[in-house]
Order: sequence, then structure tokens, then C-alpha cells
Amino acid sequence: MMVTPIVLSISASLKTTEEAAAVPPTYFPSEPSTDNYQKLWDYGSKGCLDTWATASSRRP
Repeated sequence: MMVTPIVLSISASLKTTEEAAAVPPTYFPSEPSTDNYQKLWDYGSKGCLDTWATASSRRP
């Protein structure tokens, strides 16, 4: 029972945007996709680089 939120979170991360926003909702993706992890990785690495550039440009 305590694992249910974790399983549903992982399941949601494997859904496409359209499937995640579907009404009525689905609990498990019909076609699991790891594209969301790739988008997160790309966005995260860009965000880290932007933060580092901003921080380093403010040094005295």
C-alpha cells in the first residue's frame, strides 16, 4: 500500500503528455516512453550551465 504512490509516479513519468492529460485518466501507459527523462536531462543540463554562467559572472 505504501508503494502505490511511487509506482503511480513512475508510471506517470513514462506516459506521453497527451496520455497524462487524458480524461478519464489511465493508471499505466499504453506505450511506455522515456522521452520525458531525455527532456528533463536536456533541460537540467542547460539550467545548470545557465546557473553556473550567472554565478561566475557575478564574482568580484
